[in-house]
Amino acid sequence: MELGEGCLEQLSGRHAPETVDAALKAAFARARSQYGWQPGPDMGSGTLVLEKNNWTATVALPGTPAQGLQAPVGVSLVCVGADSAGAPSATGTPGRPAVGPS
Repeated sequence: MELGEGCLEQLSGRHAPETVDAALKAAFARARSQYGWQPGPDMGSGTLVLEKNNWTATVALPGTPAQGLQAPVGVSLVCVGADSAGAPSATGTPGRPAVGPS
């Protein structure tokens, strides 16, 4: 497995601790039902994984933060199978169809 340049994205933010797990699970369910993402490999009950084309999205459910703090959330997007120039393969990016020669 080889990662090409530009094939790793890290998204982060904070969310209300009372609803963070439910919000992440709902977002991943929407990605499956509305955008064609498929369940990824099972990495345990505390991790959500989705795959689409040559992209994998992974998030660890944050658990319970200290009282009064918002829960940190981090999502990793990784593409595999990039060509030798470091560009994603012809399968395109997760949110857009592939663009290639016609």
